[in-house]
Amino acid sequence: MEQSLYVRVLAFVSEQLGVHPQNLSLNTSLDHDLGVFGDDAAEFFEAFVQEFGVDPERLTASFFERYFGHEGMTFDEMLIGLVAWPWFLLGLILPRWLNPFARPEPDDRVLIQDLMEAALAKRWVKP
Repeated sequence: MEQSLYVRVLAFVSEQLGVHPQNLSLNTSLDHDLGVFGDDAAEFFEAFVQEFGVDPERLTASFFERYFGHEGMTFDEMLIGLVAWPWFLLGLILPRWLNPFARPEPDDRVLIQDLMEAALAKRWVKP
């Protein structure tokens, strides 16, 4: 990858999220490592699209729901949480493939590497 593009993407992430560039790598994930979720992800990608000229066509609501979820809880989710908390505790001891509360697999995370590829291709590349 082009070195100057790498430096630009790291500088962008650093500025947008307030993280020192030395704490970033190609394997840094936006959600897990940098705490980007919900509306913050939408704002981040809006700025990313403008800065790097990336086509926003694939950055749909389902994209944000898949990779970043939403912020907070709806009233329905709170009610379900009150009823389902024993199942949540059970989920802590179940194997990952049976656990409905498991964190996303690493493939379901957006890495700085993915931002680099999108900036280079001018479109979102990751499925």
